[in-house]
Amino acid sequence: PALVIEARRRLAEKLGGALGAGANEAFYRVAVAVASALEYMHAQSIIHGDMKPSNVLLDAQGDARVADFGLSKSAAAGSSMMTLTGMGVGTPQYMPPEIIQGGRVSSPGDVYSLICLFITIHTGAVPFAGKGDNIAAIFQAIVSGERPTFSAGAPLGLVRLGVQSLDADPKRRPTARRVGFELE
Repeated sequence: PALVIEARRRLAEKLGGALGAGANEAFYRVAVAVASALEYMHAQSIIHGDMKPSNVLLDAQGDARVADFGLSKSAAAGSSMMTLTGMGVGTPQYMPPEIIQGGRVSSPGDVYSLICLFITIHTGAVPFAGKGDNIAAIFQAIVSGERPTFSAGAPLGLVRLGVQSLDADPKRRPTARRVGFELE
């Protein structure tokens, strides 16, 4: 058996192009679509677990689709994102602090990663780019409360949403539905 889908480009391939900093209309179109997809998944008790630019596909019209459910978990199961050796699973720059510290996957964790994805789209750079590929330094920054930020020209409402969504306490983060609502 095979799964056939129309050809799509990964969002990561577009960064720095049409969706670079300053392309607000394209940014909001993608951001609302991805937030809506997460809202739907969370309503079905599915946690994506690895939101990042390479897991968002764009069609020829620029419509976004969330892809790569390899790390997805059932929210009902309360699964951990840890390997048998105790290492966190996911992409370091987009991982919420609770996963790094061995916590359970949750919809607030997806929202944290979603905002990191939005920051990447808006700025054209991955969160914690200054740390390079040093995973220990990235994890230390996240756990110690350092937060990635939007570029200086970002709309104030988007910055405020980012601050709320990157809160160290998952219980204080907005839902994906709220994120989508705030973006529309």
